[in-house]
Amino acid sequence: MLTCINATLWRHYEYGLKMPRQENLEKIAQALDVPMQMLFPIDTCTPEGIATLRLNMQLQFGSMEIVEVDGSVSLKFPKNEFSKTATDTLHTVKQLLDKITWDDGVNLTAERFLCSRYAVPREMGAEIKEKRELWKEILDGRMDESSIPEGESWLYLEDTAGSIEEATYRLKNMALLDYITECYKTKKGSQ
Repeated sequence: MLTCINATLWRHYEYGLKMPRQENLEKIAQALDVPMQMLFPIDTCTPEGIATLRLNMQLQFGSMEIVEVDGSVSLKFPKNEFSKTATDTLHTVKQLLDKITWDDGVNLTAERFLCSRYAVPREMGAEIKEKRELWKEILDGRMDESSIPEGESWLYLEDTAGSIEEATYRLKNMALLDYITECYKTKKGSQ
């Protein structure tokens, strides 16, 4: 491994169980060939963090409008040369993430079952692919415990549906990180 960080500690970083110390952040940034600032989390969970993010965006792009439609709140960028890159990037990222589907999450979950270090029969991976619509109904709220097919375990179905949803989310995060890394590499190469 390029960072010389042991695998157990690396997994703790990946799953958010531990935060890397400064020297490890430097090693990770160097191995990924990205600026270290890219590795710092953006605080969007506190009023201070949200206000800081909003202020930074306003200072960068000019006046920004908060728009609320049907209970959804959005930031509206002004139309100027500074915000064009941001809006173009947001559209690109949306297209990138829209390419990752529920079926991709199903396939990843099935692969995990098949490659599991536990004694899981190969049929379980195939079963996940067969029952993809059943799990989608559970997550969409179209099926509850009282309406499951006979012979099925609600806990197993619900747990697997959650695993598929998590796998889809992870795939989207990985695609986003790949995109960000590629942007930094392209920018660095053009300097």
